[in-house]
Amino acid sequence: MARLTCVFCCIYLAVFITSMNRVRKNILDNKDTRSFGVGSHRQRSRENKNPTSIPNNNKDSDVKAAMNLNDISTRKKSESTVITLPKVGPMKSIRRQLDDIIILQSKEISPLENCPPTAQVEIHISKEDEWILQTFDDSGQAKHLGGDEFYITYTDGLGDANNTHNSKNYEYENIPPTCIAIIQDKKDGTYSLNFSSTPMNPNPTNLLGRGRLTIHYEYTCGIGMMPQPTKQHWKNSGAVLETFHRNEVPLPPMTIFEKPIVDDLSHWPLVVFFGDSTMLQMIKDGKAMEEAGTEDNIFLKNNIFFHANIRTEFRMDRLDMLRRKFQAMHRKQMLKYEFDVAIVVGSAIWDVLIPENIQGSYFEDHLAACRDFVTDLKKRYFGRKIYWKSPSALQMHRVKCNEANYEFQECINSTRYLSNSRVRFLHEKQKELMKELNVTYLDLFDSYYLSAHYTAEGDGRHFRQELNEEILDWFYPKNQK
Repeated sequence: MARLTCVFCCIYLAVFITSMNRVRKNILDNKDTRSFGVGSHRQRSRENKNPTSIPNNNKDSDVKAAMNLNDISTRKKSESTVITLPKVGPMKSIRRQLDDIIILQSKEISPLENCPPTAQVEIHISKEDEWILQTFDDSGQAKHLGGDEFYITYTDGLGDANNTHNSKNYEYENIPPTCIAIIQDKKDGTYSLNFSSTPMNPNPTNLLGRGRLTIHYEYTCGIGMMPQPTKQHWKNSGAVLETFHRNEVPLPPMTIFEKPIVDDLSHWPLVVFFGDSTMLQMIKDGKAMEEAGTEDNIFLKNNIFFHANIRTEFRMDRLDMLRRKFQAMHRKQMLKYEFDVAIVVGSAIWDVLIPENIQGSYFEDHLAACRDFVTDLKKRYFGRKIYWKSPSALQMHRVKCNEANYEFQECINSTRYLSNSRVRFLHEKQKELMKELNVTYLDLFDSYYLSAHYTAEGDGRHFRQELNEEILDWFYPKNQK
């Protein structure tokens, strides 16, 4: 009996110990489950005191969900501050199109040899800072080379949300932009965009704050900077000439255009101008000529005289001819007024565009001719005031040879080297030279650059009379006729 009692006690003790171990294990398991994903007791205490903390139950999945929401929010924010054009993807055919245009001669290297053409851009917009444009090739890879040329405009209040390409938007071409991007090539595939209002509307009012952004692709891979005769066998200039729009774009940070500080020409009894057709159009009253039915020049101001378009470049081998032309055109008038004469000279468009004018990349011969011509003028006409007028901008995206008022192939040939980058380079060099020669430089370049809308129809170099009148009035502050 005593032995049987002992056996039952042992069994009871074993069952009790096993039961206690299970209870203890469950307690530990439950404690571990509550602790998982939450951390230390101090962390749990902080969460209990913070009513906005994520609950412990299913916290891991909740954290992941919150992270996904944050990612979506960040992505949406990023998308709202980046404009991609063209939106549908890179222009896949751009290399093929350019390869078809570029006709290489023996030992010539294509500009696309070490530079993939730009096929898409991203514009990173900001409410306060300059906007940044990043270029991409046709495979969608970011580029790290400069050499692209764009013309970018913003027109407030314009555009509907469903239209992104230019093909059916000709009606919008008659609406002047609110502001234009002055673009700086950073040489690393990016470009800074600083927007300015325009000379014809320097203080735009009643702005809605949203509108249409338009980007004109002009050149890629440095093609716009190529000098004569590098493109003489090409089918055309090698310009891309694609235009894209994005609507509902916020108004960019905008600088208010201020007209340049220029001398008052109204007090001179005579101001003679010597240059090409762009010089003549700045001072000619075409409307009065049309009303009078005459081909004789009628000028916008009474003290102005311009004999004729000189129809030539400034080159060292033509320097004697240029001097003779000036003497024949102006000497008689100038002698009549003795020293009360101002002389305005300028040359650029022929120098940039004429295919036979072999100047190379740096215009060294042209600049030498400018130096000698001005130096000779100062000696021959000592005591007269001499000005040098800056080049006007060249707007390749405005060229439409199929709409030109002259023969199609002639248009192709005369615009083969038309690019804003090349004429801007010449403008900067002329400005440096005139400073060295102590000659007043009439810097109108950006005024024309910001006014592409006012070029003649289908023409990227001549500007309409309303803009020329506005600019000429800056030199006549009392708006004297």
